Amino acid sequence: MDLGCGTGSLTTRLARAFPRADTVGVDADPLLLGLAEEAVTGTDIRLLARDLTAPGWADEIGPAPWDAAVSSTALHWLTPDELTVLYRTLAGRLRPGGVFVDADNRRPTDGRELNDIAHHVRARRALRTGRQGSEAWAGWWKAFLSAPELAPLAEARARSPIAHRTFREPHGLTTADQITLLREAGFSGAATVWQCGDDSVLAAGRGTGGRLDGRSIRSRRRGRGSGPRRRRCFRPGRPERRSPARAGSGPSRRSARRDRAVAEPPSAAPRPNP
Repeated sequence: MDLGCGTGSLTTRLARAFPRADTVGVDADPLLLGLAEEAVTGTDIRLLARDLTAPGWADEIGPAPWDAAVSSTALHWLTPDELTVLYRTLAGRLRPGGVFVDADNRRPTDGRELNDIAHHVRARRALRTGRQGSEAWAGWWKAFLSAPELAPLAEARARSPIAHRTFREPHGLTTADQITLLREAGFSGAATVWQCGDDSVLAAGRGTGGRLDGRSIRSRRRGRGSGPRRRRCFRPGRPERRSPARAGSGPSRRSARRDRAVAEPPSAAPRPNP
């Protein structure tokens, strides 16, 4: 489930990554959905016009449970109250073990100095990757709304409730604020799994009974599970187990090299410092 799918760029990538999944894109903007229709041509992706702030929007999509819900640079337009209701809806719709992943620009903290540093880090990364000076969101909208070929979609958008909400101020919640809201909504845990400056990706897990924090995510990525690592211990009276390479009666390669280095003097005396 791609929430606020826009033009469908993330939706189509999800469908390619998970070809056997039922991929659904949801957005309330007629213009963006019109552009997304072209992007999903020839795929099994479903695009639905739904307002994420309207009561019962999830009931009209399909039966629960869902495996995953994702979003990219869309949910910061929601107010804190609207975001709280959305998180609760997702927590109730996702299956046990399901995930919610949200990529967005968000304030790392309440402190102005640290937020300024985070903004600078993001700007420097854009410069390194050649994206500095790319078209801003407001400029993109101005160009598309004035395009003659998109006039019917622009008119439909002007009549929709979404028209007056596009350029309102973002909710301004910090990363910690959103993690708190996710846990209060019913997610078993939430954590930042990627970050560059004030761009970050939040992941929240649902109902597994396990933890979802930075440490457990890293351990799962290494394939070690979320529990503590097992340590070898030896009981009194039991012989120490050795690996096959060290179980033989002969000396190890490391000890042989050490003995040879001690027994054989250097071929030439070291030069004195001038």
